[in-house]
Amino acid sequence: MFWLLTLKLFLKMVTIISTLILVRLLAPADFGLVALAMSFYAVIELMSAFGFEATIIQTKNASDEHYSTVWSLRLLVSLLLCLIVNLSSSQIALFYDDARLDSLIESISYLFIIKALSNPGLIKITKELDFKSEFKIQSITKMSSFVITMYAAYTLRNYNALIIGMYAGTIISVGLSYWISRFRPTFTLIHVKELFGFSQWMMINAWINFLNVKTNEIVMGYFGTPKLVGLLRVAQEIANMPSAEFGAAINRASYPGYAKTERNIPLLSAMFLTVLSKTSLVAIPTGLGIYLLSFEISHVLLGPGWESTQRVIELVALSSIFTALSTNQQYIYMALGKPKLTTFLGTFRFVLFFSMLIPLVTQRSLVGAAEAILCTSIIYLPVALFVTKRLLSFTFMDYFKVIKYHAISSLFMACALWFINANGQYVLANPVLLMLLKVFIGMGIFVATLFACWYFSGKPKNCAEGEIAYYLQDKYIKFRKTH
Repeated sequence: MFWLLTLKLFLKMVTIISTLILVRLLAPADFGLVALAMSFYAVIELMSAFGFEATIIQTKNASDEHYSTVWSLRLLVSLLLCLIVNLSSSQIALFYDDARLDSLIESISYLFIIKALSNPGLIKITKELDFKSEFKIQSITKMSSFVITMYAAYTLRNYNALIIGMYAGTIISVGLSYWISRFRPTFTLIHVKELFGFSQWMMINAWINFLNVKTNEIVMGYFGTPKLVGLLRVAQEIANMPSAEFGAAINRASYPGYAKTERNIPLLSAMFLTVLSKTSLVAIPTGLGIYLLSFEISHVLLGPGWESTQRVIELVALSSIFTALSTNQQYIYMALGKPKLTTFLGTFRFVLFFSMLIPLVTQRSLVGAAEAILCTSIIYLPVALFVTKRLLSFTFMDYFKVIKYHAISSLFMACALWFINANGQYVLANPVLLMLLKVFIGMGIFVATLFACWYFSGKPKNCAEGEIAYYLQDKYIKFRKTH
């Protein structure tokens, strides 16, 4: 978790810096156009979403032939997908009534083949919980892509800069995968039947997850314009940080651990609550903090032309808290060999989301899409929690004990920021300095309140803040002994 959280923090910092620069070099329509093209790309990519990584992690004695079979299947399917995208590009351009999408979609189709060449030995690294190696790959890839994208955007001043950045990042990532892992795949299809036994449900879940994540962009592109899609895409990327980045990092680290429990329910339940503690420690204050900084993010950081994203950022930031607290549960279902539950709940979430999305978008445009996202996440959390509770036999009180101090500390932080929002302009006229003041005061109050709650509750060790406190205490004792 440490390596994945550090990685996600680094990647998100680079992404935010990149976004803040790109919004001044490119127009919202450029982001929207690429978002529409990538939405179609993602639809076609789902045909290769067999979930082989999860399948091999579940397989106790995976051989080299298993990994090579994964590589061979990916390559064959990617060649087919590249052809499909090339043949469909003109129809997609006609659907969105934008001729630029034809050549744009064709240009990104070859990413399928390049991605498929990635070393499957990275799955073995994940299975062994060696996320330090993944940190190296993704951090080097991100920085290299960042530099190339910035140069291309400064030179070209159009959406082609984003495509160049994608290609640069993909090629560098593939090269690094062979540098990190010594495994060398060979072409074989010997374990195809075995892999598809578990993967068929993973593929269905990938389709459902896509519908839950990308439907809003597709609907906005149909009823609106590329500019509106661009505004929605950037606003979501910033506001979704707790669930899409940090929460996802914790979840990904937890799945190999869940798989190693061999369906020991008491142990799995304890691990789930431990993971929940770390998730809520990050998601609740971060989501609430982004909500309270929405004006500064939309008007100051993003700048002219992006002011209309303020309300979207507020609503999506709140939804990200509920999303982060519910996403880890699907890994429990997979660890128990019940991927059908993920399919059922994902379908329920999509039907719920879609039933609200179209009427809200047609009535309220951008804000309507954000309202649909928030309402769906609020309704979905207790439903998924009820299912998980039945499987793991913990109580609702166990669940709320884990997150209560994080919620209380976040509310104290929110009160302080609300007070600054009401009176801060009398102290600091500069909006950038005022934003920094809010960030540091909010962080300070959250940390102080959290550890005060922890201290007066008896300094327990079985919580995220307790682990942090005792870790720092051990480091301090070692430092004193050596100095």
